[in-house]
Amino acid sequence: MDKLKLQRLNSEGFDVIGFNDAQYPLAIGKQNFKETLLQYFPKQKEGLTNYLNSINKICSSISYYTFTEDKLNIFANDYLSKSAAGFIRDTISDSRLQNILAGNNLLYAGVDKKTPLFTLALINNSFIESAWRVVDGSHNLVKILSDNISRNGGTIIKYFEAKKIHF
Repeated sequence: MDKLKLQRLNSEGFDVIGFNDAQYPLAIGKQNFKETLLQYFPKQKEGLTNYLNSINKICSSISYYTFTEDKLNIFANDYLSKSAAGFIRDTISDSRLQNILAGNNLLYAGVDKKTPLFTLALINNSFIESAWRVVDGSHNLVKILSDNISRNGGTIIKYFEAKKIHF
């Protein structure tokens, strides 16, 4: 993987959401993210704190995100059935900030009342913690992974339906 070239995105705005004639940067780092948005929405401190704490808590409970062996109990977590849009509306009282926080839902094909909260949490928390891009295109990641699989005796099978995955 040392052949993969990565570039860290701007810590002051890994993404910038344009809304009408204003630009709202989404910053890297939990505190930085909150403080940057508070410059535009000073009355939303509690809502932003709850938003960040909630998405962090959700991600911390998912073993595939934290690389722990804890098993996720889907019946014990309401964030699997709660919608991302509903969570934003319940957490943030300012409608413009609600739209800004939902502004990059194209990353996960977000659909109001359908996209689960955990999807928003996994995507947004990842970017808030650290945002990078693959230099020269993400196809390089696929090439490097496939080369490593082949070099280590693995076989890549394409265009077949998976019936079962064995762990």
